[in-house]
Amino acid sequence: MDDKIVFRKDLTSYNNFNSVGKVTHILCEKGSFSFLQNQVRYNVGQGDLVIFLNGVIVSDIHLSMDFKGIILEFSESFFYTDNVRNNYIIIGHLSLLKNPVIRLNEKQFNICHTSLILLENKLNDKENLFHEELLAALLKVHILEILNIHASIYSKISPDSRPASLMAKFISMLENGSYKQNRELAFYASELFISPHYLSEVSKLTSGQPASYWIERFTLQSLLRHIINREYTLTELVYKFNFSSLSHISRFIKKHSGKSYSQLLQIVKNKD
Repeated sequence: MDDKIVFRKDLTSYNNFNSVGKVTHILCEKGSFSFLQNQVRYNVGQGDLVIFLNGVIVSDIHLSMDFKGIILEFSESFFYTDNVRNNYIIIGHLSLLKNPVIRLNEKQFNICHTSLILLENKLNDKENLFHEELLAALLKVHILEILNIHASIYSKISPDSRPASLMAKFISMLENGSYKQNRELAFYASELFISPHYLSEVSKLTSGQPASYWIERFTLQSLLRHIINREYTLTELVYKFNFSSLSHISRFIKKHSGKSYSQLLQIVKNKD
């Protein structure tokens, strides 16, 4: 359980290379901080909630001298094994990839603060005979509270609407690894019995990005995980991800991550 849910005291120690498969929630209680995600700088102030999703590339974190916050990190697989998934989770997930900062009002801040404090207290209560089950339930409550807050602020799409349903099915295909062999928009549109143009319009409506953006993003995240874990050589990744050549996969990595394959390897070595 200790590696499934962790409360951290120091945000400066956040490391992408140690956070694969994990989600991080940061509630800013005091001060401020900023960071880069996908080459965009975000500024965070008192009362804001930040969510780093599995696979995002976060760097260049700067904290104010008086920064204080609650930092929760949990295993994505631990949360999703509890089957807390619906169409809005897909919409919310995509929205957070686009903008990971949620501006909270006082009431919303207090809701998040209360759920985090309760979860942290129960994490340390090892004498509870149902410790893991209790933590799973409290984490579920915390996530649902955030989903409700996020939906009330950002969502203009009903989770039961046809666009939300189509987007959920599209993302489900990507989560199942379809991008490894198929990165053409026409393939996904055909599987959903709609036109490529309509799929892209649905994606723009629900997430603010065209469907091709999410195909490329899932591909990049998976490639980065393999590179970070040193599971395959670049040549092996060419075949695993159905790229046409070494130069093709190298251009893809450089274009979408901003770093070459050799630069990424050097970063991994420096972290060892």
